[in-house]
Amino acid sequence: MKKLSAVLAVAAIAATIAVWAPWASSAGPGSGSPYEPVLDPANFTTTIDNPYFPLPVGRTLVYRGVKDGQTQEDRVTVTDATKTVAEGITARVVTDVATHDGALLEKTSDWYAQDNQGNAYRQEFLAGQAEDTAWIVDRGGSTKVPYGPLKNVLTTLEATHLEPGAYDLKVYAPGIGIAREQALTGTPEFAELVSVTG
Repeated sequence: MKKLSAVLAVAAIAATIAVWAPWASSAGPGSGSPYEPVLDPANFTTTIDNPYFPLPVGRTLVYRGVKDGQTQEDRVTVTDATKTVAEGITARVVTDVATHDGALLEKTSDWYAQDNQGNAYRQEFLAGQAEDTAWIVDRGGSTKVPYGPLKNVLTTLEATHLEPGAYDLKVYAPGIGIAREQALTGTPEFAELVSVTG
């Protein structure tokens, strides 16, 4: 019965996507209109304290799951390093190290800055390569991951017109950030929060 409920929920979400997909409007990325925001570096900080995506220096989040048909562990660490990025904005450097049974799969660095209004979120955007869009589909629910039970979570769906029909779900917990990620279509992939330190 639980599996049937989950399938029905995914079907309901998929039906909603057809109506609410952000790129269905005539503006913004994917519409043919150029996207070039004007950003003032003075309006940004490397202190990332948005309740649903906090990145305090020294924090490490560990996730476990499955990607590309094999188990994977991701260790995400908020460093004290910064990097100057687009429009001269100084961003916080966050490393992400993915391993399988101790063997390195991938090591990347991501850069985050938060504006003075506390916004800590902007999808990647590189025309023709990374045009992801996300939207909130639920607030105030609860979830359970290996880290433990979490309340007042925020759930988003992600998609890109570069891969029609592919959707991912992300669950954010207050004070923690991403608690769970999973692909809703295609090859089964997921990652769940195991531990948080710092």
